[in-house]
Amino acid sequence: MRNKTILAVLIGIFAIAVLGGAALILQPFEPPAPAGSQSSSAGQDKKLQTQIEAYESLIEENPDDPKYHQGLADLYWSVGEWEKAAEHYANALALKPEDGELRLMTAMARWHAGQVEQAIGLLQEAVERDPEDPTAQFYLGMLLANQEGREAEAVAALRRAIELAGDSELALQARRRLAELGAAEQGPARSADGSAASPSASASGSGSGARAGTGAETETGTEAEVTRIFPRTLGGLRLVEAYGGARAKREIERMHGGKVTIERGFVAFYSGAGGERSATFWVSEAASEQEALDLVRKMKESIARGGTPFSPLESIAVPGLEAIPVYLTRGMGQFHYIWVKKQWIVWVAMDEPSPERRLELLKAAIVLVG
Repeated sequence: MRNKTILAVLIGIFAIAVLGGAALILQPFEPPAPAGSQSSSAGQDKKLQTQIEAYESLIEENPDDPKYHQGLADLYWSVGEWEKAAEHYANALALKPEDGELRLMTAMARWHAGQVEQAIGLLQEAVERDPEDPTAQFYLGMLLANQEGREAEAVAALRRAIELAGDSELALQARRRLAELGAAEQGPARSADGSAASPSASASGSGSGARAGTGAETETGTEAEVTRIFPRTLGGLRLVEAYGGARAKREIERMHGGKVTIERGFVAFYSGAGGERSATFWVSEAASEQEALDLVRKMKESIARGGTPFSPLESIAVPGLEAIPVYLTRGMGQFHYIWVKKQWIVWVAMDEPSPERRLELLKAAIVLVG
């Protein structure tokens, strides 16, 4: 059976870190809103065309300067014009073939544009150029895992990524994908605080599905909170893993480049029976509701500036829950929803292709989480 790649928001953390050099070169150019969003207008279209023409003029004057080709590619990336983004990243890469980050950006744009074999080829080249780069190995494995008959190659790349990445979030994602491929190499389970735990405490066991804590973080602490926040099933998906404590707090703060501090954090992974659909939750507790709103505002501004795998955030209304503002962004092959309830910030990434099923899951999540 053809496996569908699960690219969780956590992957986006590494994409931001590794691909973050792709910010727009020219200032004060600002990425426009994505095509079709609520902020799209004739004025936005004109602004976009003006920006494109400015880059094209600079490229005509400086055809051998890769930063202008990359700047135009970033602009197309920000509005989801994947084929054009891929074309111009490729132009920049041809002028700067030693740039590993640019090669990864080109590969990701190719992948978004549906040019999967070309994306795989670029990642294979990246691995050949730098065999010690865990990120290239990881993305190569994830893309190969979604190709019929290439599971063995995917397993080899993912295992190499784990070997190189050590005890990191990227390695955790690679182990989870290996498990879905039937080539589990997950090692010991992790407790809520990140320390080793018995495999019997994993999500496949009894109870809420959350992994057990240790010491003070038992049923009266973090584990109880995890159980309260994340139900065993949600919107037709099953809880695979959930945890809180220092590990979750650290991971969430890394999502923001270490520039924010949260009070507490919780992470959960849900999956369909065959692993074809998934949802990943990042739940953060801020010091106050105002601080939570400020953090989301900063997140929105940061993404709008470009240089991340995500499209600018757009406001959406959830029927029956209009009182809770929800933002939507797209990136890394997923739909991402963000909202604030009191002092809680929730980020959910979904693989679900059906708009109706996404809405069903989103409604359930808004009611229960945050």
